[in-house]
Amino acid sequence: MQSGRIGPLNSGLADIRRWRESDEVHLPPGQRPRVPFLPEQRPLDAILRRETLEERLAGFIIPDRISPELGEPGAIARAREALHQRFAALARVSPPGTAAILQAAAELLARETVLDEDVRTALAALLRA
Repeated sequence: MQSGRIGPLNSGLADIRRWRESDEVHLPPGQRPRVPFLPEQRPLDAILRRETLEERLAGFIIPDRISPELGEPGAIARAREALHQRFAALARVSPPGTAAILQAAAELLARETVLDEDVRTALAALLRA
């Protein structure tokens, strides 16, 4: 096959050989190869390549693993309700200062549960219309 200024193209497999890393070491018997050069990370590199504030904040906020069941429609609502009950139970047995904080958290979760139900009702009405 010839085309213009390019000569014939012959491609194919000439032979198969098993290559090992030790095949590349050509030393007299009895001598060991030197330790390969591996660049070390220097303290200056750590300073110059520091994460930005946004990257660090994202690392704190975004979880390493997200549970796939949170994608279910009622999973977050069930988790919110279970947490509300847990906070309310802990508020009943805690000392007064801690109990007030836990009770406030439980009330906030209760309000969010009501808002979640309102959103579901409105969404159902919207889908029916």
